[in-house]
This record gives sequence, C-alpha cells and structure tokens, in this order.
Amino acid sequence: MTPHIKSNMKETEEKSSLNDYHRERNKKAVLAVEKMKNRPYSLEEMKEQTTRILSTVSPEERGIVLEIGGESGGIRIFKKRIKTKSVFIYQHNETNLGETDLSVYKTGKYESFELAFQEIINSFQLDVLYISSIDFSYTNFVADELVKRLNSSKMSADNFKNKLRFEEVLKIKFEFDAVENKWKKRIEGIDQLIGEARKFQIGDETQSYLHSYPYFTNYFANIQNHKIEIDNLVIGIHFVYGWMPTIFEFKNQEDFVVATEILNKAKVGEPLKSKDYKTLKRLLNGSLVGTSKLLHFINPEKYAIWDSRVHNYLRKNLESHKFSYDIGDISNYERYLNYLSEVTNSVEFSEIYSLVNEKIENKFKYKISSFRAIELLMFINGKK
Repeated sequence: MTPHIKSNMKETEEKSSLNDYHRERNKKAVLAVEKMKNRPYSLEEMKEQTTRILSTVSPEERGIVLEIGGESGGIRIFKKRIKTKSVFIYQHNETNLGETDLSVYKTGKYESFELAFQEIINSFQLDVLYISSIDFSYTNFVADELVKRLNSSKMSADNFKNKLRFEEVLKIKFEFDAVENKWKKRIEGIDQLIGEARKFQIGDETQSYLHSYPYFTNYFANIQNHKIEIDNLVIGIHFVYGWMPTIFEFKNQEDFVVATEILNKAKVGEPLKSKDYKTLKRLLNGSLVGTSKLLHFINPEKYAIWDSRVHNYLRKNLESHKFSYDIGDISNYERYLNYLSEVTNSVEFSEIYSLVNEKIENKFKYKISSFRAIELLMFINGKK
C-alpha cells in the first residue's frame, strides 16, 4: 500500500466521528423541516425551531466523550470503533476560548483517552478552558490532571475562575488546603460515607448474607483451570437467586455460551461493554440486579452488587450524578461502578474500608473487597 493511500485512509478514519456528528444533526434537521410543514413559520421562527431541535443531539449520540467550548468551535475528543478496537479522535477547530487561542485546525487518532487528552495538556492552560460535557468514565482522570496543573502552577484559591464549571460537569469538588498549600479533589458523598462507616454495625438483616457470601466468591475463585463453563454458570445463577425473592426460569438458554465468554472476561478484569451487560441481563430473567450479583461473585474487586437499596441511596445522596429512576438502566450501573472507583481510589477510603472490613473480619473471619465495603454501607443506609 502506497504512503498516499495510507494517508487518505487515516484521514478518512479520523474524520468519521465528525461525520457521525453531522449525520445525527442532519436527521434532526429533517425532523425540524417535517414539523414546520404542519403550519406556516416566519423565517426567524424557522431558525429558532431548527436550532432548538438540533440542540437535542446529545454528546453520546455524536460519540463525543469530551467537549470544550461551544457549538461554533472548540475541542472535542470522539470515541470511535474502527474495525475491532476503539480509538479516540482528538479534534479542534478555529475559535477563541477566552485567553487561549485556537488558531489552527488539528486532528489526531490515539489508542486511549489519556493519550488524546495529552494534546490538551500540552497545548492549553487547562483551568481556563470551559468544559461543556464529559463521559463519566473519564471524569476521575480529568480531575486528577486538573489538580496536578493547579498545583504545578501554584494557582491560588481566588484565581481558579472556572472552578464552579469544572465541579458542575465533573461532579467532583475542588478544595484548596491552606495548611498544605495545595489543591485537592473532594468526591461527592465521601463525607457521608465516612460518617456511615464510623456508625457501621452488623445487623440481623445482613447476618445470613454475610455468612453465605464467602462460599459463593470462593466457588468462582477456585474453579478448575480458572475458566467458567456452562455448569459453573448454572450453579452461579442459583447462588444469585438464593439472594433474590424470585425463582429463576430458563428462558434464554441460547445465551449460555455467549454468557460464559463474557463472564470469563469479567473474571480476569477485562472491562465489559453495555452490550455485554444486556446479554447477561437477558439471560438472568431481565434482571440487572441478578446480573450484578453474578458478576460480583465472579470478580468482587471489579464489579459491585446493585439493588433497589443501592439505587435509592445513590438517587437520594448523589443528585448531581443524575441516576435515572429505572433500576434496570445499565447506564446507572456503569455510573455506579465509576463512582465506586473514584471513592476507592481516594485518600479518604482507607478509613472507610478499615472501619467496615474490621467488623466483618472479626465476626466472619474473611476480608471483603473495596467495592463490597461501600456497597454494604449503601445497602444498610438505602432503605426507603
């Protein structure tokens, strides 16, 4: 293949996400025109109506995982699937973002979000940029990078002008520690979790669950050859339904083979996609709760139990994260896992974990995972 052809292919791939964006907007524009056929509009009304409908194209529909600036220009990172893997497209066009001059159109393709974001770090002063939207999977990384930049530039508390905007979009608080003379991030709800951990007691309602729990996790940890087969899956499903008020019915046995492949990925810590959760949910009688329990028994360090109490806790105490009302919404579960990762990676988590794990270990003689410690607090304190 000649260099010229390779260059053209690369350019086509890098512009494909931008084309997807325009494709979605064109669909919306057609809908706008069809609506306007029903009654006469003035030219100004047509412009206003079309702008309103086009604004409903969400970042997710466009494949955008990070957007800085407005509709007329700015910085975007797209996540795009090319052949068998995901890539990240960095793109900015000509505009002016406050004190930062974006005078040259630039685009590039990267293997990870972190590498694509490095373009922003290398080119711009991060704290003055106006962040519009971000995929929740990358909020913790961006927050960490922002704190690094604030501290390396010795930014004072008064000079961080976009603090409120970053907090609103990232759902993370930023505090200036006057004693240590540095910026720190403060995760929403962390103080409440610390308080709940200090009051944590093993009640009667959790005794049975806590007694049976290690037998379920040990079963999957000790599977021969460390590979989950269909018989392991069937046994695991009945572990799950022993913790649920309904009886499992074999309705989608054709999913068993695909499900074992997904569960083996989960067992080794490989991240699952939304479609993987959908397959498992379909197999487990349409239950995301049952799916989460099975995943947790298989890999308690990476997957947490999700139920109505946890769901209620998050909706009540983390309003800015906007967990939807539907307990079966897979995006809720993905947000939940992301939040748990933020909490367990925080400085404050060591206190939370030691307070909860110590009582479990003293009474039942086993240690729990980090995710399990937080989930237990949410379960106990998530009653309606």
